Amino acid sequence: MKKIDLHIHTVDTVSDHNFEFSMDTLQSYVECKELDAIAITNHNLFDRKQYEEICKKISIPVFPGIEIDVEQGHLLLITSLEDLEDFEPRCKQIQEINSTNTSWISEEDLLRCFPNIGKYVLIPHYDKNPKLELHRISKIKDHITCGEVTSIKKFIAMKKRSDELVPILFSDERMKKGVSQFPDRQTFIDIEELSVNALKHALRDRAKVSLSPDEGNVIFQILDNGLQISTGLTVVLGERSSGKSYTLDAINEQYEHAAYIRQFELLARDEEADKRRFDELLRRKGDSIAQDFLQPF
Repeated sequence: MKKIDLHIHTVDTVSDHNFEFSMDTLQSYVECKELDAIAITNHNLFDRKQYEEICKKISIPVFPGIEIDVEQGHLLLITSLEDLEDFEPRCKQIQEINSTNTSWISEEDLLRCFPNIGKYVLIPHYDKNPKLELHRISKIKDHITCGEVTSIKKFIAMKKRSDELVPILFSDERMKKGVSQFPDRQTFIDIEELSVNALKHALRDRAKVSLSPDEGNVIFQILDNGLQISTGLTVVLGERSSGKSYTLDAINEQYEHAAYIRQFELLARDEEADKRRFDELLRRKGDSIAQDFLQPF
């Protein structure tokens, strides 16, 4: 099994928020998460000079790529390490067309820039904003490799559905200065050779992708403070006022559509009514015990 992340940002573009790239951060990320391969996929551009510098510093395969604003969605387009001479000028065409943070290209424009579209790994935002609707790219739909999702929950749900694209989960991380904690958004693939052709075949097979090398439940980071939980059952233990409710509130704030039942929410909030009801139950229980005890006499 190989652990990969094919969605990494290293350049501050007009489609991105401001950040300063750090080679040290990228190296730390690769080592910390024990990655076997990555791809550099900046918004609507490919910086060959920076890419070659990264390849010199990173000991694992680094695939050249680009994240393209197309048909109001995002598409990762990744090529082989040997394709730079052809890839660079095609990416420059994309950069010229998508020169603002509101521009996007049509499917026809994409095919003009990359006429041999079938040779690339193509990964749209599938269950992730801005989502690339497949009906808008009918001419290249058959060449789509897999679909990117935003969470472990979505990955697990989509992997069970044969009518969906094979799901993958990548970091979409900005390798900026000062970052020391990294997300657990990577995908394991059952593959031996790390090449574009091997990736294309493996990422089309839902049996070959997983969130851990041995399937089962996965431990992943859920909060920026480093807190990790399981995709299975996670129990939060602690004394009174130790921060249990604070932690659950923080998780709820960070994750949209979370099903969150707060402490005592299922109980009545009228303390006087609760006390009367409790006293009545005690009285009835006491009467019942007394009656059962005295009945033989």
